Amino acid sequence: MKNCKARVKISLRSTPLNEYGALLKSIYVAINADTKIPTPGAASNKSTVNISMLDGGSNHNCNPGSGCLLLELHGTDISALRAVLNSYLWLIDASINAYSASITASS
Repeated sequence: MKNCKARVKISLRSTPLNEYGALLKSIYVAINADTKIPTPGAASNKSTVNISMLDGGSNHNCNPGSGCLLLELHGTDISALRAVLNSYLWLIDASINAYSASITASS
């Protein structure tokens, strides 16, 4: 398969409502910065990523009050798409786990 694309929408529902937005915005800022820095090497030429922060409106089908992250990924082939998708999902998961650990430690 050539020119593969994926769209992934991520919302959080396991933290208190007032913390959803702040956590998603933190993840967005941290990960979006990675998409702006050109990386030398073959991998950077095989995939692109665009990350957006969507509001909680019903037209986006996101959690009201916090919104959601939208990842739009493109790979020159299925392997490149899978690699970039796994990388960004791993970063998001690590961010959520770090947040959860900090909440648990402060309790």
